[in-house]
Amino acid sequence: MGKWLIALLTAAVSLPLAVAPPPAAPSAPAATDSGGEGIQVTELALEDGEVPSAPSARQAPAGEAESAVWSTTPFTVLGISWADTASDVTVRFRAHGASGWSAWRTTEAGEGEMSGGRVNTDALVVEESDGLEVRLTAGEGELRDVKTVIIDPGEDPAALRQSASEVGATVRNAALVTPAASSIGRPAIITRAQWGADESLRGCASDHTTSLVAAAVHHTDSVNTYSADAAAGIIRGIYAYHTRSEAAGGRGWCDIGYNALVDRFGRVYEGRLGSFDESVVGVHTGGFNSRTFGVSVVGNYVSTVPSAEVLEGVSQAIAWKFATERILANTSVSMVSGGGASKYPEGTTVTFPTIYGHRDAQFTSCPGEQLYARLGLIRNRVAELANEVVHASPAASWEATRTTAAAIGVVGWAFDPSEPTRSLVVDAVVDGASHPVLADRSRPDVANAYPGAGAAHGFSVDVPVSPGRHTVCLWVRNVGPGVDQLLGCRDVTAVNAAPVGFVDQVVATPSSIRVAGWALDTDAGTAPVDVHVYVNGAHLATARADGSRPDIGAAYPAAGAAHGFSLELPVAAGAHRVCVYAINAPAGANPSLGCRDVTVVNATPVGFLDRVTATPSSVRVAGWALDADAGTGPVDVHVYVDGRHLSTARADASRPDIGRAYPAAGAAHGFDLELPVAAGAHRVCVYVINTPTGYNPSLGCRDVTVVNAAPVGFLDQVVAASPSSVRVSGWALDTDAGTAPVDVHVYVDGGYAGTVRADAARPDIGAAYPAAGAAHGFSGELTVVAGAHRVCAYAINTPAGYNPAIGCRDVAVG
Repeated sequence: MGKWLIALLTAAVSLPLAVAPPPAAPSAPAATDSGGEGIQVTELALEDGEVPSAPSARQAPAGEAESAVWSTTPFTVLGISWADTASDVTVRFRAHGASGWSAWRTTEAGEGEMSGGRVNTDALVVEESDGLEVRLTAGEGELRDVKTVIIDPGEDPAALRQSASEVGATVRNAALVTPAASSIGRPAIITRAQWGADESLRGCASDHTTSLVAAAVHHTDSVNTYSADAAAGIIRGIYAYHTRSEAAGGRGWCDIGYNALVDRFGRVYEGRLGSFDESVVGVHTGGFNSRTFGVSVVGNYVSTVPSAEVLEGVSQAIAWKFATERILANTSVSMVSGGGASKYPEGTTVTFPTIYGHRDAQFTSCPGEQLYARLGLIRNRVAELANEVVHASPAASWEATRTTAAAIGVVGWAFDPSEPTRSLVVDAVVDGASHPVLADRSRPDVANAYPGAGAAHGFSVDVPVSPGRHTVCLWVRNVGPGVDQLLGCRDVTAVNAAPVGFVDQVVATPSSIRVAGWALDTDAGTAPVDVHVYVNGAHLATARADGSRPDIGAAYPAAGAAHGFSLELPVAAGAHRVCVYAINAPAGANPSLGCRDVTVVNATPVGFLDRVTATPSSVRVAGWALDADAGTGPVDVHVYVDGRHLSTARADASRPDIGRAYPAAGAAHGFDLELPVAAGAHRVCVYVINTPTGYNPSLGCRDVTVVNAAPVGFLDQVVAASPSSVRVSGWALDTDAGTAPVDVHVYVDGGYAGTVRADAARPDIGAAYPAAGAAHGFSGELTVVAGAHRVCAYAINTPAGYNPAIGCRDVAVG
């Protein structure tokens, strides 16, 4: 059998193509070029009106176009594209290899985004082949400008051979290990250099996202019988096809579309450059690329069951990203479709599991029935690997980014729940260069939100840069359990400082939407800026961000505090999308401060958990809550401790500050209650109950430890007072009792002999413990028999607990 290759055709689908015998001498390929060292890419096309020869003596059915065949060199990856002049196009192809012709395979338009001018299949993977036959069928329109590229991926780099073997062993072993609940290691990854990525093929820099919220699982719809040695070549072929220009028959993307790939042996490959170290936007799920991590398994899982190694490799890749980006498996997330190739129109809010299949977002069978059916196993494994790590890792917020022509600044806060008062290192990585800073600036708002953490958790760093585009990623360096946290990456252009701000609140009443937040532009100094509010795409209002915001003044001292805004917009009942933009001063891009989807039906209750504090035997919870639907009436709040509903409180206490903020609601909306709990660590969560019914939002959760302070004191003296008594004296106090005195129990020769009250004046103790006062001395006389005795005193804990010894003395009586 000779070697064969198709030429793609350009023909109207309404015309059947004549059949001719194979040419006496093979024609030369239309074009051949190098896609990188060792990679050979061949492009073929027919001119309009040319009737190709066919590989067998058969008449092409009406409405079907059939390829011609030429000799060529071996290939393993191919792609087919055509002008966007036909719809419902189906492509059938088969390849010729060492064992003869393969079965016919069917494919359609590929994954990811499609250009307005051309439509592509995704990369199609076959066994090493030397011939190809293709048939295209269109439901409507004409097939025009059909092109194909075939790719010989070349030889593996030497660096791959050992690393791939080690990675395979690591994946197999990892599947047998249950990780420590609060730790996770970076998975074994075959890097781009190891699988042979030619970086010269990347046509532009990939985009970045401020945060990832989910992972999309794919398959490459390719053969499942490739060898371990062939896997890297397949990935190189996909990479070459994805980065090839559309005009030359490729997809025209900056880089390979997937963030990560997993071969059938469970080995994980770095896909798009930087995907495991940065928040990189891939091209894999049209409409939802910007906030998702795309993992594709090299193979076809329509009928083939994925192996345990495949499931483990996918789980490890996703678990690492989830751990470093604070994403929980076995939960759901809402995203807004960007349109494009998605089956959801642009602007549609869709709720997906945080690990979902490609078919959930697009009209495709990907990732195949068998892999899709096992997404639950992947979710469970990722949860096992990463969920506890997320809870143990630092909590942080990247609140703002500021730019000038010469610098990029980042602002936010961070703390670690394992060492809450410790100031963490935050690393601003700009264009790959590290710029660490200590997050030790005073942030009283953080201290209020997280009692026990203190205020030294703010950070603000300015990194000198040249004018132009720069990539900024923020990492919070972990201490104790957990892992470092990636707060996202942003592509920032240092030209004109963009305004910064945040939409703190978008709340619906039965007839309006209330919008509040803050905005400032460092180019304007301390002067306020405008914000434009759009509702359902229409500019509905302009507000001046000139309200008092002391917290913003503390975070941006040079800008002052007059940067808050609050306004209420009358709207009709129904679902609305509210977007707020800060207007650049003096001119430039007007960045979005955020969009919120809100339904005007029943106003959502609002409130705040001001504090959760511990006493020696209880937890005290205080804050405020109100529901506009209730008018001035109070609402209930439910308090959960360690996941259990422990108490219901009526938010009806006087809060004049809330009355000023919500004049129509009045001031009786505070709550303050004390709940008896056992000593130890507790998680306290508070929810406000909707009036009359509906969603009950969380006011927040706090971690608190109930500790009972041990009493302190000293047995100053034990002397013989008479032939039959001894006198004991000293001092004792318990900080849990405030200034109140405590009892001291006296034991003689191991037996209880009496109690004295430590309530006598001791100015020296008052000076040492100002908060406890001075009434903590004791002196008492106890009857004993003549002889030598050992006298010991114990301070009695308030209200209960361990009673420590404060001293023992030996004394002789008689």
